Amino acid sequence: MQIREPVNSPNLTAYKLLRSTKRKIARWSSLQYLNTKLSRYLADQNSNVMKNNYFSYQILFLLLILPLISLTYLLIQIPAVERETYNSLENILKLKTSQIENWLNERQGDCLSLKDSVNLAQSIQQLIQHKNESLQKTILTKQFKSLQIAYNYESILLVDTTGNELLGVGANEDVSDVVQAKLPQVIAEKKVVNTDLYREDNGHIHMDWLVPITVGSDTDKHVIATIVLRVDPKRILYPMIQSQPIQSVTAESLLIRREGEQVLYLNNLRFSEDSALNLRRPLNTPSLTTAIALQSNQPKTILGIDYRGVKVLDKFGSIAGTPWKLQVKIDRTEAFAQMRRIFWWLIGILFLAIVGIMVGLYYFLKQQRAIQQLALVTAVQQRSKKLSHVYRDMANINEQILHASDKQEILDFLCRIPIESGLMSMAWI
Repeated sequence: MQIREPVNSPNLTAYKLLRSTKRKIARWSSLQYLNTKLSRYLADQNSNVMKNNYFSYQILFLLLILPLISLTYLLIQIPAVERETYNSLENILKLKTSQIENWLNERQGDCLSLKDSVNLAQSIQQLIQHKNESLQKTILTKQFKSLQIAYNYESILLVDTTGNELLGVGANEDVSDVVQAKLPQVIAEKKVVNTDLYREDNGHIHMDWLVPITVGSDTDKHVIATIVLRVDPKRILYPMIQSQPIQSVTAESLLIRREGEQVLYLNNLRFSEDSALNLRRPLNTPSLTTAIALQSNQPKTILGIDYRGVKVLDKFGSIAGTPWKLQVKIDRTEAFAQMRRIFWWLIGILFLAIVGIMVGLYYFLKQQRAIQQLALVTAVQQRSKKLSHVYRDMANINEQILHASDKQEILDFLCRIPIESGLMSMAWI
């Protein structure tokens, strides 16, 4: 059974007004809530996407910066290290070349002094004429001994025009085949002649200067004997070549000459025992720096391999008045050792820096998520608070409808409620 109130009842009018008002408020509240939630959702999504992209780009940049910096460092440092190394090798080459040439000139000067000595020529002539006279032989022996000690010769020999030894002082007094072969040239040209470095069958290495001793007038001079100044290169020449003005474990100087289609190494090498006048390499060996040097007339820098097959930086030049080439080299690994150490230190520092930055970003993002979650909880609480205000206002409206005296009072109250609650700045119906 249903109880219907009269149509003209005031309670029916209030009830209809209340239902209409509730529907409007519900629709308004729902739309506002959906609009606010959708706007916040889209804003949060856009913000998260932008933040994720931003941090992804940062991580990608940090991962790329390490190889980029390393590559840039190598591109700058490799040519700089090569230039510095070649400049150092060039300075050593100039020093060694001048030392060797000065040493050769000193030996040539000794020979010219002996050649131009009239007293010496007369003493030798008397010795040849009176071979059994011991006094003249003793005098010449003392002169030769003084000369040998003063200029560090291995031996000094006096031979006649047929190659027979007349007098000798020093360690090796034999007249070698190389000297015998040079005697006709000395006698014919009446000039100082020197042999190249050569190794005898007994293993001894020599270099000889042959000085013609002449008598007679300027127009009728003839050779009566030859003085042989014998040098042991192990005493002065080799130590001069092998000494290095820089501290290095691989740098060395090489004296070479061409012999047929081979490279002949004239001095003992750092990494090859007893190599002087023993070690040979084919002239057509690819990238062999000594082969390149012997086939080039101009001093230049070379990046190739040495007699061991090791990559080296090389600088070479010629020794004036000789068929010799002098090379100064250093292993490429040693030349770039300092650069590699700095490179790996740089890589390590950059790696640690990147790891530190990434760890910092991780904790920063973690903190940001915590802040966002806190902000989300706060926003939810605020929305809940606003909804509770709406429900409170709806209760107040219901109460006002029951106690209102007319329609206008209800409408005024409905407009005042959202303004006082802060939902709207103005309202009208």
